[in-house]
Amino acid sequence: MNRTHSAILLFLFLVIFSGQSFAQMFWNQAAFFNASQSDFLSVPNSPGLNISSSFTIEAWLCPTDVTSATPQVIMQKVQGISLSGYGMVLTSGKPAIRVNGINRLEGKTSLQANKWTHVCAVFDDAANTYSIYLDSKLDTSGFIPVSPASNSDSLLIGRGYTSSFDGLMDEIRVWNKDLTSDEIEKYYRSTLGVSSGKYSSLVMSLPFQDRDAQGTLFSLVDWSGNGNDAYNYGVSPKDLKYRPSTTIIHNDCLEFDGAGDYTAMESSTITNPVNEITMEAWIYPRTTSEQPIIFKCTPTGTSNSYRLSIFNRKLFAQINSGMSILSFDTIPINKWTHVAFTYRASDGDYKFVINGKLRDTGTALRGLITSTSDSLYIGGFTNVVNKFNGFIDEVRITHKAKSLYEICSSMYSSIEQSNDSVTVSTLCLNLDGYTVSNADISQRLRFRNDAGFAHAGGNTYKPVSPMLRADYLNFQKGFFIKPTDRRIPETGTSGSMTTDSMEIFLDEDISDMNIFVAVNHSMGDNLRFSLTGPDGSVLIFQSYRALSNESGNIVTVFNEYADSTNADLKYICLSPEVKPSGSPISTFGTRTCRGLWKMDILDNVAQDTGRLYAWGIVVNNKTVLPRVLNTNVIVQGFYNPATNQSIRDTIRCALRSSVSPYSQVELVRFYNPLSGLTDIHYSNATPGEDYYLRLRHRNSIETWSSSFVNFDPFTSQTEYRFNTSAAQAFGSNQIQVDNSPVRFAIYGGDVNQDDAVDASDLALIDNDATAFITGYVDTDLNGDDFVDATDYSLADNNATAFVSAIAP
Repeated sequence: MNRTHSAILLFLFLVIFSGQSFAQMFWNQAAFFNASQSDFLSVPNSPGLNISSSFTIEAWLCPTDVTSATPQVIMQKVQGISLSGYGMVLTSGKPAIRVNGINRLEGKTSLQANKWTHVCAVFDDAANTYSIYLDSKLDTSGFIPVSPASNSDSLLIGRGYTSSFDGLMDEIRVWNKDLTSDEIEKYYRSTLGVSSGKYSSLVMSLPFQDRDAQGTLFSLVDWSGNGNDAYNYGVSPKDLKYRPSTTIIHNDCLEFDGAGDYTAMESSTITNPVNEITMEAWIYPRTTSEQPIIFKCTPTGTSNSYRLSIFNRKLFAQINSGMSILSFDTIPINKWTHVAFTYRASDGDYKFVINGKLRDTGTALRGLITSTSDSLYIGGFTNVVNKFNGFIDEVRITHKAKSLYEICSSMYSSIEQSNDSVTVSTLCLNLDGYTVSNADISQRLRFRNDAGFAHAGGNTYKPVSPMLRADYLNFQKGFFIKPTDRRIPETGTSGSMTTDSMEIFLDEDISDMNIFVAVNHSMGDNLRFSLTGPDGSVLIFQSYRALSNESGNIVTVFNEYADSTNADLKYICLSPEVKPSGSPISTFGTRTCRGLWKMDILDNVAQDTGRLYAWGIVVNNKTVLPRVLNTNVIVQGFYNPATNQSIRDTIRCALRSSVSPYSQVELVRFYNPLSGLTDIHYSNATPGEDYYLRLRHRNSIETWSSSFVNFDPFTSQTEYRFNTSAAQAFGSNQIQVDNSPVRFAIYGGDVNQDDAVDASDLALIDNDATAFITGYVDTDLNGDDFVDATDYSLADNNATAFVSAIAP
């Protein structure tokens, strides 16, 4: 082996074993060939590639030259003029299958220049039949009783003896079997990085993307796992990142039929958490029977380290084969649900989180999680009767009991190494055509029986989970997101969806705005999407546009500055971003984002139904959402019931821990408005965590909220109304100050801030009143800048009533 080959092989070895990782391919890459003899890829000979019977070779091609009568070699397992091997060439734009140095079958249809076409060449050794498929449809076939002769030559891609390929290639695959027409149609729009189960005949797969979005994106790794990596001799990468795809689907998942399917992964450090665990996944069950999701157990399931399943449509979990830990939230069928379970061995604390909501929590002392050599199973295991029937996506096992915010902050965003914010070990299977962890290193997931990918890009409709990767657009962190579950249409098969709404408290003028939607539907060309702003302005941002397959699944960000304009039958999927039909900036620009936003979807043809799973907006390219508390506080004495207005003054509102001793998390001062609500911005609050609010005013009683506030993990905002009821204060420690509307205020009179209104406060007020003190002083209890009998009377009444602070 020469030095060049040795260096490249070492590089490929390091890439493969540094942790293979994939997520939605927003960094999609292709290979550019410039028709030069010195511009090609070479894959060394291997037993898998040395095929002498049935085969299938396929690739996405975007040729520059479709007129040359000299054959352009797409790929060939032969060097020079040897009468052996197999390959595929392009002659006058028509694909041809070349075996043993001779073109055996030429296609009938010429490819279009500068347009992507999937080309598939098949040889059925048993039937002596050659076939050519274009975009999964049979172009031509013929009876030719010639099998490829074996050789020890390398597989050359893009280079021929006399003429080389001119244009782009992507998703090059070699199989040692003749794919059926159904398999071709199912697989051709999928990336495949697998060689087990129904895909065991996949010998080589070159998708040209690196394992993650870090560093160099272009890769020549064979992701089938068979080691048929390519060496580069002058081929350039073609960067297709940040664009909707015209070739392959970006988002896929596992599909199980419930009749023996399952997947398994060999045990490793990443599958053996000890102290803590979080199991999570997107699931789409199609039946109400028992549904195993995640198992780390013996092949027969007699004992397990951890388990997450559905029984009687309820989630249940196990740790160390212990008594089942049950959730009481019903899991629906025929729709996507995000499920998560956390466990901490130190105190037995567990939580069930469903669709981003904390549903059940408690204590189950099961001890440390047992490390074993047992496999990790997804969708079932060897001996279980009921296996999963439906779809599973984005399976994660984290060596940490994740917080609610940590779960929610990546619920709609797939994880791989470049965006994994959790510092502990994480197994993350994006399942977008690949079978390795997208985060930390894992073994390969193996398919058993008929388990496989859903192949959502094929010509048979399949649902896709509401997952997206658009980190460069600050998704999810900068977006206000509304998880939802709206049928499209509300009833029947045509008409409008029930309007979904989201209130935003942030008061900021819009200079830029993007829109996120996650919709499953089989007929995207029947749908019209509109967004209504707080002032009633309406934007139609997607209107009756069809995708180029039997799908209307739309999970993307509509960005006015995207370089991809949506049009009928142009794309197979719209992720990660696409231009909207109308302009968000023209419609909503210079207006405030504060207020109620409404999402509407119209299905105008009675053909099918769908669902809206989530939507959201980002304004002004925010990288993180501010933590906003929307509240209303009235100070006794400062409120005028005749005008329903308050004299403005500074109030301090502290976030306090919900756990004794209720330590302070953050203190913010705000200027109380004349009337209505006010927004308080925090920087240290963690969304999803419970907090008490504690109010302090310069001459009022310290007042606590009676219940916790919790900043929504998807919008980072919350609201709490102190003034609507005495019970809004801890211990009902407020006084009514208005009958119409009914309003309550925090008690005044605590001049010396000792948490009680008493004689010491009265003495201070009396002294200042006697001295005719004026201005902004603490003894002025009604804010009129005079200390007089009115102030004394207010304090005297509260002292007589023994008003004092009441705290948790």
